[in-house]
Amino acid sequence: MPGKICEYYLYNHRNVKADVEQIASGAGLAFILNGGSEKKYKIAEFFLSNGLDVNGVNHYGDYNLTPIYGSVLLNDVEMARFLLGHGADLRVRPPSVNMNPLEFGQSLQENDPTVDRRKVLELLAERMKNT
Repeated sequence: MPGKICEYYLYNHRNVKADVEQIASGAGLAFILNGGSEKKYKIAEFFLSNGLDVNGVNHYGDYNLTPIYGSVLLNDVEMARFLLGHGADLRVRPPSVNMNPLEFGQSLQENDPTVDRRKVLELLAERMKNT
């Protein structure tokens, strides 16, 4: 199905409340942001504006991370900026992690120095300094 038709259908004919509830009870915002679509941020904004929680936990897997932790784990600066721009709370800790997102990123960096997380860590440090 062509993308424009899918988009039109999503924005005009879906039961958005039911979709938000279904997404929230599963992978949450990670379902959208971990995808490869170039429109993932536009789709995420649509669902956020319709009640999806930017701090909602991804219930799939063993980690139960919030989206900002997912962006740190994936070392995705663009995603972290998007989430912070939409109100991601750096004080919210998922049940499985007893660290804030910056500490989580620093721990990942220490355990795997082959992945350069400096940009995402700098972004988080700056934001935490201003909160």
